[in-house]
Amino acid sequence: MKRSLTSRCPSGAFTLVELLVVICIIAVLAALAMTGLQNARLMANKSVCITNLKQMGQAALLYATDNNGDLPPSRTSWSGGGYWSWWLYASPAWNCPYAAPTGRYLKKSPVICPSMLAGNFKSDVFSGGTGYYCTYAANGTICTDGANGKVPIRLSRVTQPARTPLFTELSAYAFAYFSFTRTDADYFRYAHSNAQNFVFVDGHVESLVKAQIPTDSTDVFWTAGLQ
Repeated sequence: MKRSLTSRCPSGAFTLVELLVVICIIAVLAALAMTGLQNARLMANKSVCITNLKQMGQAALLYATDNNGDLPPSRTSWSGGGYWSWWLYASPAWNCPYAAPTGRYLKKSPVICPSMLAGNFKSDVFSGGTGYYCTYAANGTICTDGANGKVPIRLSRVTQPARTPLFTELSAYAFAYFSFTRTDADYFRYAHSNAQNFVFVDGHVESLVKAQIPTDSTDVFWTAGLQ
C-alpha cells in the first residue's frame, strides 16, 4: 500500500511551514528587542542631557548668588577669549577638549550631549568642530548687556524666569563666541525624539518640540521680559 502524500511527519519533527513560522517569530522578536534597546538608549541620552543642563543652570544661579544677583556676562572683552562661555569650555574641570585633536573621541563631559552625532552637528570650529566639542550654549539675551555684552544682567530683571531659557543645545554656533538667540533658532538640534532640551532661569528643565517654541521675536521666551 502506497504511503499517502498528506501523511504527517514522524512525531517530534517540524514541517517546513512550522520552521518558517518559528524563524519569522524569532525575527520579529529580535526586531522588537532592537527597537526597545534603541529607545532605551535614546531615553538614557536624553536623561543625561537634562542632567547636564540642570547642573549648568544651577551653576549659573550659584554664580548669581555669589555675585550680587548678577548672571555671568557673555564676555568681559574681545581679547583673550573673554566670553564667559569660553571660560566654561576651556576649563579642565568641565573636561571639555578645547583645542584638542582628540575632541571627537571625548564625549563624557557635562558640556557635551551624549546624543551628539556627526550627522546632526556641524564640523566647523565655531560650531564645535573637532577639538571644540561643546554642544550647549547660553541665552545671549540674558547674558549680554552694555557695550559688547560686557555688563552682567541682574537676575531680578528677568520677570518670568519660568518661561525664559538659560541654556540649550545647538547644532551650530555653540562655540565660545556665540550664544543662542531667536535668529539662531534654525540651529536647534531637536536630537531627543524631535525635541529640544532647555533649562530655564528658575532651574527647571523642559523638552520642547519645534511647534512649542515661540516664533514671535517679542515673546518672553526670547526677550526674557527684562525690566
